[in-house]
Amino acid sequence: MFRVAAREKEGWLDQESIDNFPCEDLQQINQLWEHYSQGKFGFSVQKKIYENLGVEKFMDAVSWYDWYEVKNAPQGHFPTWMGNPLIDANGRYWFSSLARRLVTCKI
Repeated sequence: MFRVAAREKEGWLDQESIDNFPCEDLQQINQLWEHYSQGKFGFSVQKKIYENLGVEKFMDAVSWYDWYEVKNAPQGHFPTWMGNPLIDANGRYWFSSLARRLVTCKI
């Protein structure tokens, strides 16, 4: 995703890069992610959890603060190697922006 958004150096997506992320790429990433995880992971999986729980409970449900081996990860988990993937370098939450983009892209 960082490569598509030309944000490899930064290592995070800003508001503009999320708002302009190509729908085709989001859809392809989602399809591959879901397929190879046998439906356990993907943006659409995360979106369903987010819609059902809201942002505070969502973060706990998918354990975005923790690192798991894939076989032990909770449904919808999004792995991160450093920091919180929901917070950009300026300390702002960005998942709601990504959720809006997923809706726009019909994911």
